[in-house]
Amino acid sequence: MQDSATTNRPYIIPRAIPGPDTFGQPLLPIIAAAIESSGQAMFIFDNKGHITYTNQTAAEMSGYSAKELAQRSIFDLIPELSKQGNLPEWQQLVYDYGSVTMEVDLITAAEDALKIALTTNSFLHEDGVSSCAFARLLTADPSQVEALVAQQTKHMHQQLENRAAELELTNKELEEFVSVVSHDLRAPLRGIVNHARFLEEDYAEALDEKAGDYLSTIRDNAAQMDQLITDLLQYARIGKTNTLSDEVEVNAVLKQLIKSLPGHADAEIKLPTHEFIIFTNEILFRQIMTNLLSNAVKFVPATRKPQVEIRVMEGDFVWQFYVIDNGIGIPESQRDRVFGVFERLHAETEFPGTGMGLAIIKKSLDALGGEIEMSSVIDEGTTFSFSVPKPMD
Repeated sequence: MQDSATTNRPYIIPRAIPGPDTFGQPLLPIIAAAIESSGQAMFIFDNKGHITYTNQTAAEMSGYSAKELAQRSIFDLIPELSKQGNLPEWQQLVYDYGSVTMEVDLITAAEDALKIALTTNSFLHEDGVSSCAFARLLTADPSQVEALVAQQTKHMHQQLENRAAELELTNKELEEFVSVVSHDLRAPLRGIVNHARFLEEDYAEALDEKAGDYLSTIRDNAAQMDQLITDLLQYARIGKTNTLSDEVEVNAVLKQLIKSLPGHADAEIKLPTHEFIIFTNEILFRQIMTNLLSNAVKFVPATRKPQVEIRVMEGDFVWQFYVIDNGIGIPESQRDRVFGVFERLHAETEFPGTGMGLAIIKKSLDALGGEIEMSSVIDEGTTFSFSVPKPMD
């Protein structure tokens, strides 16, 4: 019989990424998927014990999130490893004699001690020695398993509640901050606009055409800044909502929005052919449609009449909306960034705006639990498709 220490000797992990397998698939994604679905907790840690990688099973077994595990040492979870001697020496021992399996306790976030079988391998790389450990739960008593699951679930729920409370406080502080800042910024803006008007009224005869243009530019820039502050405040106030019970008559709301839409008189806007009544948050729905329609009639060549079509389809769990325009289109290279804050694809002289419209739409849909997608053809038009979830019964 061969010596297991010889047959199980580890190998040196290459730094280069493996080539494609015989099916033409990269090996690393396949290996990663196998690790995640193996049912065993995986920990990779360096020669100081710092955890550098874990899979989802490790998070579930330990009760810590992946982020929390990355801030911990393997000794925090498995104190017995520190009793095996100096870690680098121990890792070298594992490397010399192949994989080592031992029964140890894993200390969870709830401070429970779980009996696990820990199989460890060490490997060399350019930065030194690291270890890869797989943990398998040894608890066999169903009642113990149920108690463990209950404890871990309680701990995770408590973590979620704490984070939700922290997030709510942060959002409230952010809204208060933005409100104060917007008020403080608007005060000097009003002063700029008023003094520009005073100059025009009191010194009209002394001002030549060039001076008049300067004052006009001041007013326009102040108006743009005021709109930017308004958009920022609106963006900051959007938050997760459970209020999805507003009864919204889609066509009636759209007709109201179109009347107040800049440039609507020159646009041909086709409403849904059927009357739809949906239940959602009406304020957020209005924000979404206002910004989509505004973009649809604005980003159109000057030589073309804006044409917009709105369609609605009812699904089992969502209402699906489509806003289709005949505008300038969005380049494929820019489509990943258009939903960002202050993302402008055109100069102010071409198409005025703050670059906040699509960011407001995206955040509003996130608050509703909906999604948005788009398809676009340059110089032919863009279609935005978004979903509005139905309230749960």
